[in-house]
Order: sequence, then structure tokens, then C-alpha cells
Amino acid sequence: MNKKRFENQDLNQKKGQTKKTYLKIVNSFLLSLFFFCGGFYLFNINQITVQGFELQEKKNNLDYLAEKNRSLEDEVNASQSYYVFNDRINDLNMVEAKDVIYLTRNDQVLAKK
Repeated sequence: MNKKRFENQDLNQKKGQTKKTYLKIVNSFLLSLFFFCGGFYLFNINQITVQGFELQEKKNNLDYLAEKNRSLEDEVNASQSYYVFNDRINDLNMVEAKDVIYLTRNDQVLAKK
């Protein structure tokens, strides 16, 4: 009977050790999974933040270029205005044509042999 009892105790101890080993493996797996998911989360948050900063920088650059484009268009419009051309014409000291006589062409052709 003592022998059976010792065998049962040995069997129970082996089952307990197997259960502890199984729990250690599961706990290790869960801990590894937790750290992996946490690292993955941090990596994604970092990527999203960087993309947000890049997007904001591009929007600022777009606003700057749009403002520069407007100022260049204003400059072109100002240089092509009537008043600028009128001032340039006055600087050339040209005189106004009053009596214009147009020459007419005689369409008669003379052929000589």
C-alpha cells in the first residue's frame, strides 16, 4: 500500500510539474505576444506621427507657393496694364498722326514684246 501511495504521489508530482511547465510556456508566449503587440503599436504610432508632420510641411509649402503664384500673377498683370504701356509710349516721344494719306496701287500692267 505504501508503494502504491508513493507511486500516486510521484504521478501527481509529475502531473504538477507538467502543468507548471505548460503554464510557464503559455505565460512566456503571452508575455512575448504582449511585447510584440506593444512594439508594433508604438512603431505604427511613430509612422503616423511622422506622416502627419510631413503632410503639414507639404501643406505649408503649398500655401507658400500659392501665395507666391498670386504675387507673380499680380506682377505680370501690373506690367501688362494699359497705364504701363501708356507711360512707355510717352517715353518714346512719338507724335500723333493727323492727316494720313493712303497710297493706292494701279493695277494696270504693261507688257512689252
